[in-house]
Formats: sequence, structure tokens, C-alpha cells
Amino acid sequence: MKIGIMTFHAASNHGAALQAYALQTQLEKMGHQPFFINYLFGEQPRKGVLAWIGRSPANTFEKVDKQFRYKPFIPFQKKYLRVGDVRYLSHDQLSAAPPEADMYICGSDQVWNPNLFRKEKDERAFWLDFNNNGVRRVAYAPSFGVIHLGDDAVRRYTAYAKHFDAVSVREKNGLHIMEKLGRLNAVWVPDPTLLIELNDFLKIEQKHQQSQKPYLFSYQLQTRRSLPSAATAINKTVCSRFGLELYDSYSVSVIYNIFRRKYLNPAQWLYKLHNSDFIVTNSFHGTVFALLYHRPFITILRKGLSSGMNNRIETLLEVVGLSNRSVTEFDQNCVEALCQEEIDWSGVETNIKGFREKGIKFLKDALI
Repeated sequence: MKIGIMTFHAASNHGAALQAYALQTQLEKMGHQPFFINYLFGEQPRKGVLAWIGRSPANTFEKVDKQFRYKPFIPFQKKYLRVGDVRYLSHDQLSAAPPEADMYICGSDQVWNPNLFRKEKDERAFWLDFNNNGVRRVAYAPSFGVIHLGDDAVRRYTAYAKHFDAVSVREKNGLHIMEKLGRLNAVWVPDPTLLIELNDFLKIEQKHQQSQKPYLFSYQLQTRRSLPSAATAINKTVCSRFGLELYDSYSVSVIYNIFRRKYLNPAQWLYKLHNSDFIVTNSFHGTVFALLYHRPFITILRKGLSSGMNNRIETLLEVVGLSNRSVTEFDQNCVEALCQEEIDWSGVETNIKGFREKGIKFLKDALI
């Protein structure tokens, strides 16, 4: 079966790239021919002078940072992701000439997050609301990224949800949201990165300069200029406790460093995470790969406007029985206790296997 996938395949985010690779890999294992619908709505940095110059010095820095972060992802996308030949730059183009496929799948990632789209038509594209051409539509593990939807979003999303032949979500809370949208048969399934085996990731790892000393792998998202105080304090405590060097895999602490920094592509990111001795992250996928690679970790939950993203982490840790390894603030005693705690990786694997089987069953049933 030819399957068109709608997700953030071209985003400069390690988790987004790897979940795309994982869903593609699983569908291929099931005997299908998946490809990514090449819908670009601003994920890729613009070209030319405007790509580098912003409205202010701070905004210019942000734009330059985006250019540097995106560049390493291009070879990975070309090598590992099967992307459709047609580039869609608008919902109108997509609706006028939709890609030929036997089925469309949207997900995973936060493709249903109401805060990510400036244009309603872009939102509609990721709900597969284009050209009712009779092609079956399935949602695999999309995330809302929020706990509650506003009345306007509920109205729009209720209309979108009617078009699906099968619906699943990535967080337990997503089930309640889907009920509010009139879909009582949604299924809670794992992120695609938990669908495939560890060897599927090991074989794409790309060796990166390796430290001669043991190191802590810090991966904090949404931290352009400096780490939040909790991450800084936790990193310092764990490094001191185990005698580790700090490897900051994402954030830029000083503006001028951006011109000297080598951002990791997803394959290098996997290698560096795999070979670390401890992981501190506020990322869902950072947590996923800590679990898959059996690395001791501490996950920092977000606060403020982005706290709605925590449910995906909380429900994942609930599944594997490690809810205690997420924190919201720095607490010396708590961090020391987590450093001393032995993780039952056998139990984690058993729980992941059960969750994985649930996701594969959903796909098998949806693809009949």
C-alpha cells in the first residue's frame, strides 16, 4: 500500500526527524511504501539576505541560529527519509493536486498543537483536511501539545476529526480531548520511536568526536541563550557526583559561539546520547532515547505556557514505571537520590514491549 505521511519531517529538531524515520521504517517492515508529503509551511529557513537579518539584534541572532541548526539536518533527510517529489507551499496547492496514495497518515509529533500554526489552512493540512478524494485517513500518535482546547479550536477540530477512518493519540490526555471532539474510539499508542527495535537506530548512528572522559549529555529545548537554572544546577550536581564532563548538545550559552558551534545531525545526536553516562533533558524524545539506550536520566518538566507539553513525558514515564525521574525544580536531595537509584531496565523493556505491541496492532488494524 502506498502511504502518504503528513508530519514535521523537515523540522530542525532531532526528535521530529527520528520519529519520522521510525514511522517510515515500521510501515516498510509491514510491507508498505510510505513517503512524506512534502508540505512546507515555514519549517525550513528562508533563503537570501532575509534569512539572516532580523528586526533587532536579538531577532537576527535567532534567525542565524535557525540557519546553523537546520543545515546538518538536510543530509539526514536526503539519506533516510523518502520525501515526495512535489513540494506543496500552501494548503490550496495541496488541495488542488493531492499526492497519489492509497492512504494518508498524519502524525506523530505535535501536528495537532493549536499554537503552532499561524494560518488555519496550515492547521487543516496536518488534520488531512484537503480534497475529499476518497483516500482513507488515519492518525498515528499525533500530539495536541496542550491540556485543554479553546472553544474555537474545539469547533474547528470537531469538523476535522470526522474525516478519519482510525484515530490514535500520543498522550493519555489526548483521549479526553478526542472525546470532546466526538471521537470516542481513539486509541492511546506510543510515539513511532518506540515502535521499532533498537538496532534500527544503532545502524544509522554516525560517529562524532568522542570525549576521552565520561560525560553527561544535556539536551534542553527552547533555550536559545542560556540553560534554565534548574538544568544548570542538576547538570552541575550530576557531573560532580560522577566526575563527568558536561556535553551540551543543543543550547547556545553565548551569542558569539554560534559561529563556532557544530550542531549535530540526528545520526550524530544518537551516537553522542548513546555513549553518554547520564542524560539530563526537558525533551520528550530525549527521554525516549534515554530509555531505549538504557542511560540513567533526569527529565525536567516545563513550566508556564509550554507546560501542556508535559503530559507526553508524564504518560510515557508512567508506562515504563519511572514517573519519579521527572522533576520541575532543582532539589539537591532528590537529584542525589536519583543518581543513586538503580533503574530496572528489564522491567522498562517489558513495559515498552507491551506498549509497542499496542501501537503495531493499531497500525495493522487501520491498514487492513
